[in-house]
Amino acid sequence: MRTARVSHFGRFLLVLLFPGLAAAQAQFCSESCAPLRNGSWTFGDNGYGAYRLEAPQPYCVQLGTFRLDNPTLLLEVGKRYQVRVVHYTEYPLELIAKGASDARDTVLLSMGSDAGAFAADPEVNWQDDGRGTVRFTLTARLFGAMSEGGLTPGYRSRAQAATMRGDFAVTWMPPLTERIAHAPIMMASARATSGLAALIERQSDRLYAADLRTRGVED
Repeated sequence: MRTARVSHFGRFLLVLLFPGLAAAQAQFCSESCAPLRNGSWTFGDNGYGAYRLEAPQPYCVQLGTFRLDNPTLLLEVGKRYQVRVVHYTEYPLELIAKGASDARDTVLLSMGSDAGAFAADPEVNWQDDGRGTVRFTLTARLFGAMSEGGLTPGYRSRAQAATMRGDFAVTWMPPLTERIAHAPIMMASARATSGLAALIERQSDRLYAADLRTRGVED
């Protein structure tokens, strides 16, 4: 922990002394994030039933609170992630739709196993090297399955599912075409439909009144 603090302070001091370093560091960060389009993290454990977030690689990726037990991790739909579990044989990782208890969880992907509805999904592209490292893409369909039925996107250990579990806080920006197709047009359509109905109603009233006047003249 002390080493991590000294390291971050050292970076801060270098940026103060050498302002140009910030741009170079940002470029390095962007390039090092590029292969996975987002980043990766390592799960250690506290030795008695909780995952513990180790420093992400590269360090610039803000996924969650460092060294926190069962942390809430910040993920984004459409990004690809890599997870390494230090003691993977004892605490294999599962990605889940998280219920109120482990008995209510739905397993969607499982380390060291073919379990889960998304293990063979080509867009998720689940990769398990058998040595504690997995990779996956958080697709819109996977996110939807994690949230289905009011459940919470999350993760757990297959061996310690009751206590070794946490949440994903997922952000999602739908494609521009989908945003245009849904919100603005639906609102405009509602207004147009309402206005058209009112117009037809007024025209009907006028026609009815004119018809009454015509009948009065004829009589």
